[in-house]
Amino acid sequence: MGIHHKNDDFPITIEMNLQLRLAQKVLESLGNNHSDNWDEIRFGPEKQGEAKNIFPSKLELLNTRGYFHFEQSRGILTYANSALEKYWKGLEETYDILSDDKSKEIYIELLAYRILGHKKIKLSSNNKKRGEFLSKIKDFIDYDDWQDSNFTNHKLYMHKFAYHDDQLSIYLTEFGPLYAFFLGQYRLNDIISPNKGDVIIECGACWGDTTIEFAASVGDAGTVYAYEFIPRNKEIIAKNIKLNDKLTDRIRLIDNAVWSESNLIAYYKDDGPGTRVEMEPFESQEGKVKTLSIDDLVEKNGLSRVDLIKMDIEGAELEALSGAKETLCKFKPNLAISIYHSLEDFTGIAPWIDKLDLGYNFHIRHFTIHQEETVLFASTE
Repeated sequence: MGIHHKNDDFPITIEMNLQLRLAQKVLESLGNNHSDNWDEIRFGPEKQGEAKNIFPSKLELLNTRGYFHFEQSRGILTYANSALEKYWKGLEETYDILSDDKSKEIYIELLAYRILGHKKIKLSSNNKKRGEFLSKIKDFIDYDDWQDSNFTNHKLYMHKFAYHDDQLSIYLTEFGPLYAFFLGQYRLNDIISPNKGDVIIECGACWGDTTIEFAASVGDAGTVYAYEFIPRNKEIIAKNIKLNDKLTDRIRLIDNAVWSESNLIAYYKDDGPGTRVEMEPFESQEGKVKTLSIDDLVEKNGLSRVDLIKMDIEGAELEALSGAKETLCKFKPNLAISIYHSLEDFTGIAPWIDKLDLGYNFHIRHFTIHQEETVLFASTE
């Protein structure tokens, strides 16, 4: 039997203790005032009073310095409960199926961050190891060799560093190698890790950092099928692949948008990693592209195995997974799926996969000091 508690301020009905743990995390964090918890690399200098959370207008008023009085605490719990009301079921389902305590702690932490913002919640990813990697990356940058990007005026600098048995060269943002190469954004300890000979399907290659990381990991016997259709992204990834010609034969670029069905027309606006894609025309669109589902990609290429599917496609992950059901059922590949783009993804993707009843175990890891780059890992091992 679950715990049942009702009051006018924070009504809760709990089977697993997600809501109580979240309320506890929020309340114990209200007195925080973190001054070193803003990502200037990603967002530029912090503006006074700016809050990075899902309820900015209300919480910016509450996000004052020092201790929160009881009435403020009660009000913020009531407000958070109201704002999350339609997501509780998915939140509880996701929390319940997570396979390790660390994942559950991260899930609570990320929800609290979305509620309170960066002044009150310092994510566990904001740690010494991250700082050490950032310092190390500076040694690999040639600031005189750069390319224009298609993302909020970021320059793409030449980075040169050793990775596995290869000496890599790649154009990325100043600290772009941090996630794929140093933090292992699409690796989960020994459970999910690209191995020699693996076949990987990458949805959302962008400028090619993860593509090249995968290609360096799978060896000559492995293959990376990388979806990328944005013209400027394709130009940049082509340059990066050419710079690492030893990896060229391991990479197949797919000039389509990944979706639940093939041969549909998708419309897009180029914004680099934040590209907008819609299935209906919209005012600021810049082009259109045909879709190709993962199941059809597998059939078209006669693949006899798929070992890993990675997705970071700006909220289209669930549609893409819907077009990969046959592949999931046949091969049960490891999955590394971004779930940070919306609360619908944050609460809905893990239960959707779980309902396929394929024996997946679920884990969550997070790789920035803000709310982007949360990855859901799933494996049958």
